Amino acid sequence: MLYLSIITIYELFRPKSKWNKGLFIAGVVLLTFMVIFRYGQGPDYWPYRTVYADAPWKRGFPLFWYTRNLHSEIGFRFVINCFTALGIPAFYFYAVWSLVSMGFVYLAIERVSPFRSLSLLLLYPTCYLTYLFSGVRQGLVLAVFLYWGIRFYHQQKWIQYILLVGILSCFHVSAAVLLLVIPMKRIAWKRLLVLPPIALAIGLLFCFTPFHVWVSHIFNGALGRLETLQISWLGLAERSFMYLLIVGVMFFVGKDAVTELTEDLFRIYTTGYCIALAGMLNAYYSQRLSVPMKAVEILLFAMLVVKCKKSILKKCLVLGLTAVCWVMACKNLGAYFDDLNAFQYRYVGIWEGPDEQMEQYMHDVERWAENTYNEYP
Repeated sequence: MLYLSIITIYELFRPKSKWNKGLFIAGVVLLTFMVIFRYGQGPDYWPYRTVYADAPWKRGFPLFWYTRNLHSEIGFRFVINCFTALGIPAFYFYAVWSLVSMGFVYLAIERVSPFRSLSLLLLYPTCYLTYLFSGVRQGLVLAVFLYWGIRFYHQQKWIQYILLVGILSCFHVSAAVLLLVIPMKRIAWKRLLVLPPIALAIGLLFCFTPFHVWVSHIFNGALGRLETLQISWLGLAERSFMYLLIVGVMFFVGKDAVTELTEDLFRIYTTGYCIALAGMLNAYYSQRLSVPMKAVEILLFAMLVVKCKKSILKKCLVLGLTAVCWVMACKNLGAYFDDLNAFQYRYVGIWEGPDEQMEQYMHDVERWAENTYNEYP
């Protein structure tokens, strides 16, 4: 986080420096290294290791469509089964997965962002720490959407866009909500400003009614987290602040500086923000449904910042965004372990030795799964 802040501020004051490209690539390499060689990091690390250990370990690519004790998305099951059928350990599977995800993020920033170090800094607190680092499947969804989804949307290649959303939904079903941004394409960006207040009213209505309990019962516990309200006030505050900041900058820079791509990114971002407001009663679901749309802020802010003609405004904006990133990074790192806070967090890599108790548990799950599938193919 410190390194990303330094290279962002350096590029802010020295935008034409020949070192900016190298510093950006070094940042990408550093983040890629950390996500590949992490060990036990993130709330979802061990659940995903269990998922992999529970997959059938048979040769010859059998049981592509197994469903026992695994996420139901067929794309994720298919890819895992290909790796397990080849006898590839979990570390290498998730290393390849992380490498591909970070590769798409790099390509998206390189292709679109005019302020690459700022995009990388904005990526870190939530998109990287929560989804690329921990929520493996949604990390890939947001990375691919940043590179291909935005391109198809901007070029109005609807068949390719819908096909891409369908493929991404095979890895995480929440990707299906990306279809909601299609009708937004026909709406002028200024008219979209009426949608967040409506979404907020819907969200408050849901919070003060038993709607969440009713929906949870309808789906027979599949949405069990809706039984109780789980509102993330800091998360909502951060999203609201970022949204209002984007709106303010778009008005300030003027219509001549707001390109068609900027408008499209704003349409996507607004849709995600409305989902977060309407679903505020449960942060777990609302954030995961809207995270690919929130991720476009890493490109949108970069495009807007460089359009600011007043140097003092540009500097205040970047420094303010840096401060927000530090706050959110501390929040998300603090959620990694129940007994630690962000300042006590220490990165742990595979070279520091395995957690013997958890590794034995993974071994037992793997053997159980192998015996189960051998007995009941």
